[in-house]
Amino acid sequence: MTSQLFTLFAVPTRVEIISCLRNSTDTINSMKEVLGVKRRTIKFHLDALMRAGLVARYRVSGTYHYFIDSNNMFGYARKLCDFIKPHFTVHFRSRS
Repeated sequence: MTSQLFTLFAVPTRVEIISCLRNSTDTINSMKEVLGVKRRTIKFHLDALMRAGLVARYRVSGTYHYFIDSNNMFGYARKLCDFIKPHFTVHFRSRS
């Protein structure tokens, strides 16, 4: 699960998409203008983020609005912290 998270966020466009969705919902067209990439590129990365459960969408008048699925995002954050914590503990103990 942790390696999946690193793989997802190893792509700068995905990080930029999450940044666009940080405070509100957004559409592909508005993200296209902000990010300056093709619509199909954004759709490709949104699909990957949705498969991972980090992003969800709803439809209004034929337009999809994307948003961060905060429950899953917090779950990933917890797993990431659990993964890195032992490494930091060992590192800081050895420096004492």
